[in-house]
Amino acid sequence: MEQHGNAPARSDFGARGKNDSDVSSDRSQYVICTRVQNEAPYLREWIEYHRMIGFEAFLLMNDGSHDDTQCVLDAYADEGLVIHIPTDIEDYDSTLNEKLNENVDHIFDMCVDYLNNHQDRFDPSRTWMMTHDVDEFVFIKTGSNSSIHDAVTHLSQSNHPQALSLVVPRLAFGSSRHDNFQPGLVIDRFTRRYNHESCSRTQSKGNSVNYNPRPKAQKNRRPHTHLASRLESKKRLSEIRDRDSLHSSAVDIHRRRLFAHENPKSYCHPGSYYSRSSYDKEKSISLVSSMAQECYARNKTTGRVVLVETCSNTHKHTLVDVSKHRGINATSRQARGNKDRRGNHPRSIGTGSVGKVAVIMHYMTKSRHEFYKRVCDSVWSDKYFQCPECTPETYFNLTETYANNFEDTRMAPFSSQLKQNLKYSDIGASCNTQPELHSLDHHRQCFYRIKETLGR
Repeated sequence: MEQHGNAPARSDFGARGKNDSDVSSDRSQYVICTRVQNEAPYLREWIEYHRMIGFEAFLLMNDGSHDDTQCVLDAYADEGLVIHIPTDIEDYDSTLNEKLNENVDHIFDMCVDYLNNHQDRFDPSRTWMMTHDVDEFVFIKTGSNSSIHDAVTHLSQSNHPQALSLVVPRLAFGSSRHDNFQPGLVIDRFTRRYNHESCSRTQSKGNSVNYNPRPKAQKNRRPHTHLASRLESKKRLSEIRDRDSLHSSAVDIHRRRLFAHENPKSYCHPGSYYSRSSYDKEKSISLVSSMAQECYARNKTTGRVVLVETCSNTHKHTLVDVSKHRGINATSRQARGNKDRRGNHPRSIGTGSVGKVAVIMHYMTKSRHEFYKRVCDSVWSDKYFQCPECTPETYFNLTETYANNFEDTRMAPFSSQLKQNLKYSDIGASCNTQPELHSLDHHRQCFYRIKETLGR
């Protein structure tokens, strides 16, 4: 089991406000870019926690909230901590707004544009931008790495000093068996998550308990020495091929099995990517000056290199092109060129190395009541509506079978300091941060109305 960390005091980066906007040439800056919708009950905790570990500014787009999310955003914007995107971008027009409505992933490219165009406050060559949501908290592991700055510096120095992007793995937390909303911090309320090693035999291997049908006498026989060596080599090669095959199909088939599939399955399901790893789909943090603003991809049909609509999204960042890539950008998840023994590329450090220093705690469902409301609020996304027979119960009950199988209390040491910060900060304190929860049946009916509207 991993060691629990000690909560660091709020760093100098997080303490900066609206009167301290000058760029210092000898330090890095850390910002978060994301969109938010109906997050009023959780925003203050999320912002204050990330300020505590060293994030300085939050570039946020209110994605059609109908609770007091805007009130909280405005309060932090008055202190110079939240930057409204896209309203703070110059020359913002209705054409761009229509484009955002079609594909809100443009928000991440807009954040890059904003940071590049406001160098009086942000030096793109020293500013790192991360793209994770309000239900995700960055955990910095113990030791000398007590802030996001310490973590990025340590990873760069110990892997590749010229690295431009870090790929941060996620751990998926479930409901901790909570059906109803309870007041308190998210990091206190939910302490159980998915761990692939805790999957039962029947979950991870199918229904069969006897994995080797041969008699014990056959099973325990040892082959000749030279044959054993050949068999071992063949077995390692087969494992590598299986692993690579699983990885290559993970995004389309097994990753995010809970959502966006007609037949959602447990992470413990046989053959699932997650049955071999506890990590959920990763997020990225990248140096702004390295993030591409004009991106290309090769058309699979014609083979031609074409311009694509967006460069970066919440999961992956596209890095600035280099000539030897023949006009196709290198992404943090598709780093090209030679890799070291740990799978790292000089421009990007992968989850294997980053996971030893930092990880994202993804509180993906919260309580049953909160999850049903979230599904009801997701009218803008069809990921919950692709399964013809699924209901909110289907998704939530499925997560109950695997996302609560491991106790993880590493966030506990942060709780006391975070509560103090929230208690003595009046930023957003006057806003209504109570969740707008109705009965479970109300949220079910809302789900069915959306499904009918979508023709599902």
